[in-house]
Order: sequence, then C-alpha cells, then structure tokens
Amino acid sequence: SKLLSWNHGINSKTTFKIKSAFYRSPIVSAWRIGVKTKHGIVTLYGKAKSEEEKYEAQRIAGSFKSVRRVINKIEVMDNK
Repeated sequence: SKLLSWNHGINSKTTFKIKSAFYRSPIVSAWRIGVKTKHGIVTLYGKAKSEEEKYEAQRIAGSFKSVRRVINKIEVMDNK
C-alpha cells in the first residue's frame, strides 16, 4: 500500500540521517552502533566504549523531528 511505502521511506530516511550524524560525531562510532526506525521510534543497539558515547548516540537520535521516541539498547563495553 502507498501508506506502507511512504512510512518505509520516512523510516529509512530517519535511519540514514541518524547514521550520518554518527559519522560526523567525534564521540559516537557509526560502525559499532546500529539504528532501526519504525513508526518514528528509533532503536539503538550495539556496543559503546563509554556511557558518554551511549548517551550521546541517544541525544543525536532524539534531535530529529521525525523521531518520537528513542529506545537505547546500546551496551557499554567493559574496558577492564
């Protein structure tokens, strides 16, 4: 249906914008942190080197107008 394909387009555009922002970030690794978007809800997953990286990824993802909510499933790696 047209609505489904329109929604898919918004989802992939949002994911792309967030990943692009991660690439530009000096803190967040776009390689280790993944993004999934569905109906304006963004799920972040993967591994961060620090709490700072984990929450910066969440802040970046939440900064886009098309994002209604961010679910942060990023794990902080144990650096011991």
